[in-house]
Amino acid sequence: MKKIALLSFILICQLSFSQKRYSKISDKNINIERAETGKSFVEKFIEKCNNHDYSEFEGFIISGGIKNGMDKNLKKGCEDMLEKYGKIEILNLNSVYFANFSKNLDPIDLVIYDIKTEKSTETKYASIWVYHDKNVIGGFRLSQEKPLEKPKKSK
Repeated sequence: MKKIALLSFILICQLSFSQKRYSKISDKNINIERAETGKSFVEKFIEKCNNHDYSEFEGFIISGGIKNGMDKNLKKGCEDMLEKYGKIEILNLNSVYFANFSKNLDPIDLVIYDIKTEKSTETKYASIWVYHDKNVIGGFRLSQEKPLEKPKKSK
């Protein structure tokens, strides 16, 4: 009995003191401009892919690593996205999270929109990382689940 109580106590302490990677931002505290910047970026990305337009993005500030990857792989990324998902429709804002790991560095929000795709009913979310400073786009992902957990390392 003592062992069960001790294990339960350790588990509760571990769960309550472990840092969460993201904190949900309440609806009233969402930065609308940042959320709209994320949505506009995704819509522009989808539009460019649909039109086979692989030119440079204009009207957005994109972080260096993402920009370099897009410059090198935009055509392939678009082709893969169109083949896997078909037509993509952004529906509504689902939620916004603050990245706790970024608070002492360069704060970033994770903006999540509900989506509908033509070919993949499992894919439900468009997630966009937007830095607080100048609304810089830090990443974009389509997924079945919200990317709130630390990615598991593949073996």
